[in-house]
Amino acid sequence: MITRKQKTEADNLALEYNMTMADALQLVLQSERNEILKRAFMLSDSDRYPSALESIAMKLGQEER
Repeated sequence: MITRKQKTEADNLALEYNMTMADALQLVLQSERNEILKRAFMLSDSDRYPSALESIAMKLGQEER
């Protein structure tokens, strides 16, 4: 489902860069996917707030003990 925010961003891109709405929406959605992956694989500074990948690794390490 496309949110109102995504549609607004796509509208702005389509107008600003003279592209089709489909292309603009594809860029908006890909950008969101990239941000999710970036947050998932980013290394955190502390174990208190680990990224998704760090959390999985820590839990697997605890199970082996």
